[in-house]
Amino acid sequence: MNMERLEYIINEPTCVDDEKETSTIVLVHGFPDDVSVWDQTSRFLCQRGFRVVRIALPGFEQKQSTSVPMSFDEVVERLRNTLMHTQSWGGTLVGHDWGAIFLY
Repeated sequence: MNMERLEYIINEPTCVDDEKETSTIVLVHGFPDDVSVWDQTSRFLCQRGFRVVRIALPGFEQKQSTSVPMSFDEVVERLRNTLMHTQSWGGTLVGHDWGAIFLY
């Protein structure tokens, strides 16, 4: 089983209610954007107590990209691996443009 993941950024909540479990929201950008498209949204959500995971699609990583072309199924598999690795499985998924297509 392939366990390769996509690049991601985790933003922890800045306001925590000890009586309430922290919920995770996963944000996946579209084309031709990158994770920075979610900067303001992420800050807004973290200020309201959410844990935010922003996932970069292949070719749009913040670090130097060494991405190679991959199939739709390969991207979905890496997305699934990333959700599991970041303990975001079961969180709320939000995708824009191609991000929504991969999440669907």
